[in-house]
Amino acid sequence: MNAKITFFPVGNGDMTLVVMEAGLRVLIDANIRAAADDPDDDTPDAASLLRERLSRDGDRRLYVDTLLVTHPDKDHCTGLRKHFHLGPPDTWSATADKIFIREIWSSPMVFRRASRRNALCDDAKAFNTEARRYRDAGAAVADGDRILILGEDEDGRTDDLDAILVRVGREFSRINGTEDESMTARLLGPLPSDGDDDDETRTDTRAVRSMPRRTRSSSASTPKQRLTSCDKCRSAVPTSSRAGRRRFAKSSGTASLSIRLATGHHSGGKGLALRQ
Repeated sequence: MNAKITFFPVGNGDMTLVVMEAGLRVLIDANIRAAADDPDDDTPDAASLLRERLSRDGDRRLYVDTLLVTHPDKDHCTGLRKHFHLGPPDTWSATADKIFIREIWSSPMVFRRASRRNALCDDAKAFNTEARRYRDAGAAVADGDRILILGEDEDGRTDDLDAILVRVGREFSRINGTEDESMTARLLGPLPSDGDDDDETRTDTRAVRSMPRRTRSSSASTPKQRLTSCDKCRSAVPTSSRAGRRRFAKSSGTASLSIRLATGHHSGGKGLALRQ
């Protein structure tokens, strides 16, 4: 099958589903708003749009192979408790029929951002608890307990977690324990904050994701072009400067990735899709 990227219409915030050639599904952030349940409200039903793009496993569970919450702002994790199964795999309920998460990608530092000025919502707290449960399960686990920790923690807290750790600057192609040659991700952050950063800089929550993009006139041999969007301001920013990449990745725990697919071009519509 062709690789495909779907950007869901969630207003402010992000929710992106990346489907690889092999059918592996990576969900980046979620913003499933309760207003969509009101028939008199025109808020798009992101939950239904997501569910119709997922498959069921042998236990009849709708699933995503990987969930990445880039940072714990409300508009990047709303709806987790209502629409996704959280907890041990054997507690999934067919009656509730929530989406099963096979693997989590999580920064080890992102949830330290809680403060009086920056309170975490209940969905963010729930994801924090779930990520810790996955982390404590270690490497020899099955679906529903698997995690990749994106970036080293401070003070050596991840020194003994090499089997489930991706260091900043490294590339990886593993999704839910499976190598996928059609996808390569490079970890840009989290980076340690500088001691002279002010509070506003330290609590900046911007995450950078870079996807290959072709122009209409490009061919299979044309070098890939990149557009990078800043989740916070929704504006395109250049990624040619190493300093620029570091500035956006240095977000006090925010998971920042550059994801490269084999080939692709983009088509317009309500939500964008990248196809080979």
